[in-house]
Amino acid sequence: MIRFLLCDDEPDVTDALARVLREVCADECAVRAFQSAEAALSALTAGFRPDVVILDILLPGMTGVELAHALREDDFKGEIVFLTSAKDFGYESYRVRAMDYLLKPINPGEVGELVSRILSRRQSAARRIVIGKSRSARTVSLDELAYVEVNNHRLYFRMASGEVIVERANLSDYLDALLSHECMAQCHRSYVVNLNHVRSYASSEIHMSDGARIAITGKFADFHERCLEAMFGRED
Repeated sequence: MIRFLLCDDEPDVTDALARVLREVCADECAVRAFQSAEAALSALTAGFRPDVVILDILLPGMTGVELAHALREDDFKGEIVFLTSAKDFGYESYRVRAMDYLLKPINPGEVGELVSRILSRRQSAARRIVIGKSRSARTVSLDELAYVEVNNHRLYFRMASGEVIVERANLSDYLDALLSHECMAQCHRSYVVNLNHVRSYASSEIHMSDGARIAITGKFADFHERCLEAMFGRED
């Protein structure tokens, strides 16, 4: 389910766009439309959390660009798409990290291509994790993350490349996000490992792709089964 927020001062535009979005998404989407940036911002402040916002650039009062800036300043990580009658707004779209734009009048084919790109990015993002907060945040691919180690109130995100990303945080701050992915499992109170980077396995420890040996503690008994399933189910 993709949640869309549409904002354009012309109801005909938002009605047409909402109709096309529902057709393209086969009704697997939720759409809310607003005729002003102020109304949209009020809904967002009240708790509405869209995945994608589609904003007319030249809204009366608060403009779509100003609303986009407000969203990014509030740490909105969803997709921003602009509605426009002209293509010449590259600088502003870059500043708010806009994904794309749609030209008026609404073209169903272009909307379909946009939704395809959104779905592709969501699938890719599903195998990523964000490390850090706000402007210092960094998104990494789980395919490249070998394991996470806790030591002295710091987290060490050890990448397959040998790079180590250090974050001053508790493992509990990331545990739910890490374990929401099938490839990640906890074998020790101080370690969460990517099962795809386990190279060998014994009853009391695992050997990682970088040569590290990590102990398995009894508290995480289900790790044994998950590790064996991952290793024997692997094509390589």
